Parts: sequence; C-alpha cells; structure tokens
Amino acid sequence: MIALAVASSDLRAQSAQSTQPPVPAVGAPQGQWSTWSEAGLTGHPATDPAIGLPPLGPFANMTPGLGWEGAIGFDHRMCGATPAPLLVKANAGPCWLSPYHIVGQFRYGQNSGGSDPFSRVGVPLTLNTNHGTLATADVNATGSGTLNSESHWLVDLAVGRDFGLGSGNIQAQLGVRVAEITSTANAAGSLAGCAFACGSPITGTLSFQSRSQFFGVGPRVGVDGSQPLGSHWAFEYLGGAAVLVGNRSLSASQTLFATVPTPTVLSSLTALSSSSLTGILNLDAQAGISYWLTHNFKLTASYRFDGYFNALTIIEPNGSVGQQDRFYYGPMLRGTIQFN
Repeated sequence: MIALAVASSDLRAQSAQSTQPPVPAVGAPQGQWSTWSEAGLTGHPATDPAIGLPPLGPFANMTPGLGWEGAIGFDHRMCGATPAPLLVKANAGPCWLSPYHIVGQFRYGQNSGGSDPFSRVGVPLTLNTNHGTLATADVNATGSGTLNSESHWLVDLAVGRDFGLGSGNIQAQLGVRVAEITSTANAAGSLAGCAFACGSPITGTLSFQSRSQFFGVGPRVGVDGSQPLGSHWAFEYLGGAAVLVGNRSLSASQTLFATVPTPTVLSSLTALSSSSLTGILNLDAQAGISYWLTHNFKLTASYRFDGYFNALTIIEPNGSVGQQDRFYYGPMLRGTIQFN
C-alpha cells in the first residue's frame, strides 16, 4: 500500500510537469533588451555641386560646413526555447538566453550651408539684332550662391550572433540598410555690360537651382565588439560594409533675363537633368571607450566614420557632370541602458 501511494504521487507530479511549464523565478529575464541614443558632430562631407550652368557658369563651388548627427537604436537578445551548449540558463522556466540578436538603428544628420559671393568677368551673350545678324556681347556677372543644409539618414535592421573573443565578445551581423543623401543649392545675381562697342549697355538678372540626391537599399554585413579593460571600463568597436542599389539623380536649372536699349529683351532657360539606377559601396566604422556608471547604464565616447562612394551626381567646376563621394565623420557620445 505504501509503495502504491508513492508511485501514484510520482505519476501525478510527472503529469503536472508535462502539462504545465515550471514557474519562472521572480524577476528572471525573458530575453534581454538594450537601447541607446547618441549625438555628435560631423566634418565637411565634400564639395557641393557647382553653382551655375554653361554658358554663364559654373560661377563657384560651395562646400557644406560642419554639421551634426543623431541616432537611436536597440539590441534584443532573443530567448531560446531549449538549452544549448555554452549557454547559461537564465531562470527556472523554459526560457534560455540565445546567442542570437535582433538589432536596428535610425540615424539622421545635417551639414550647414552658407552664402558666398561670386563674380565672373566676360560672360558671352549672343544677341539677335534688328538686321537679323548675331552679335556677341561680354557682360560681368555678380551675385551670391546659397547652399541649403545637406541632409542624410539611414535605417538598419539586422540579425546578429554572439561569438567569444578571448575575454571579450563580438557580434556578427547580417541585415539590410536603407539610406538617403540630399544636397540642394541655389544662386541669384545680376548682369552688367555693354554690346556693339559699348554703344548699348546691358543689364539683367540670373537665377540658379540644383538638387542632387541618392536613395538606395541593400545588404549589409557588420561586426560589433566589446573588450573589457578592467574595473568599469571597456573598449568598444563596430564596422560594416553595404552595397546600396538605388536612384542617383541631379536636376539643375538656370534662368537669364537681360535687356539692351535697342530695345531687345533676352531670356533663356537652361536645364540639366540626370537620373540613373546604380549601386554604390558604403563603409562605416566606429571605436571608443565605455564606462559603466551602473550595472545597466554606460556612456561611450567614440569616433565614427560613414562613407558613401560615388554617391552624388554633381556639376564639376568645368561644367561637366561627374560623381562625388560623401564622407561623414566626427566624435560621438552615446548612452546605453540594458533591461530585462
């Protein structure tokens, strides 16, 4: 009777365990989250498309100034359903911490514009005289060009996996990146000169607008590593490479309006448009020192580089069309918090 009672009790316990999962320990993690945000400065990314189209221009090349960049992101370490080698059981329940992560970020930045004066002597204008013949007049063009703020943004989403590296840890990542770069410029000026042996003074105005843009999406591979330095300090680094496929375009227009006392009114509209489907290489890297202020919050001071090769179509100083790189670089300060 005693043996039957014990056996019956064991069977009831096994049945209960097979139909109901064990109760997790109070406060035990069901996977782990970390979120972060950072901000910093960026240097001059490159020169902007030249101001002006032939035959009047280009008048000048303008360079974007210093800028800023901010970003937010997350890292979710997934919860495994079954135990695996080299993993530490996180709680008394069915959830075990997995080496796999889901990571993502959104980043946005701007580089300031500016206004610079320009001048050009001896701009050739072709006049249609009352006698049906053509004459060429030389005028001087003066004015100023304005580079609007150049902007760039990106979105990353990837799956990562942890690997041990000595006393540190490195996470290999495979995902997708979406990025856009936009640069706009405009200019306005005046014309002054004379024609027919300076017997007819010429006055006029001119205006110019341009917009250069790249928008692309493509696969990205990367690494994100951390190496403890002792106490609360750690050396952290990341790097990645992506191939972005998308549209690279440039649109520019120039308007001229001039008068001579004959009277003759000259007006012209010159336009340039270029658009193509292309692929560009994008490389990024970042390295810095972290300090854990508490067990789940750290600050990281780092330096970041993000380069896009042949990203924008521009007007070269000689008036032809070309491609140009965009490099965003500078110091960053990041705050990271981990929670379960």
